[in-house]
Amino acid sequence: MTIMTIITIIIIIIIIIIIIIIIIIIIIIIIIIIIIIIIIIIITIIIINFIIIVIITITIMTIMTIMTIIIIIIIIIIIIIIIIIIIIITIIIIIIIITIIIIIIIIIIIIIIIIIIIIIIIIIIIITIIIIIIIIIIIVIIDSTTTTFTIAIIICSSSSSIIIMIIIISILFLLLLIIIFNIIIIITIITITITTTTTTTTPSPSSSLSSLSSFSSFSSSSSTSKPFF
Repeated sequence: MTIMTIITIIIIIIIIIIIIIIIIIIIIIIIIIIIIIIIIIIITIIIINFIIIVIITITIMTIMTIMTIIIIIIIIIIIIIIIIIIIIITIIIIIIIITIIIIIIIIIIIIIIIIIIIIIIIIIIIITIIIIIIIIIIIVIIDSTTTTFTIAIIICSSSSSIIIMIIIISILFLLLLIIIFNIIIIITIITITITTTTTTTTPSPSSSLSSLSSFSSFSSSSSTSKPFF
């Protein structure tokens, strides 16, 4: 009996030890599994974070490149607009300078023409006065019998032919002056129209014709209203 009890006790102790060992092994296995799961979770979180960071950086980089491209395009457009504005301003300044130069040249030409006309008029007046005096002296010398004359005698002794001759000569010189004035006005109108057409402003031909006709009518009226000397 004692031997049997001892054997049973030993068997029971062995069974308990085996159970304890099995429990310990199970606990160890469970701990290992938990650790592995935790490691897997941490690794997946790290990978997901890395992927998210990569995606965010890629999107930020694309957005930055798009923004830089847009900014470069805007800067190029602004530079082109500034260049166009500068070109337009320089063209306008050049046109203004050219028109001012043309106007100054036209004014100088008109002043020169006026001076020439005044000189021609003075010369014609002097020539007519000289011719009239010579004609009067010749006619008086031919018609009179005395040798010394005063102005009153010359005027009193002049016949009607002298007056007619003076009127004819003055009318002829006035006609010559009117022709010269009309030629000068036609030349100035032609030069003004040529210069204005080069600066893209063409005057109407009716205005030039009306000014020409008005001047000729004024010249004719002045010739009929005033005597020559």
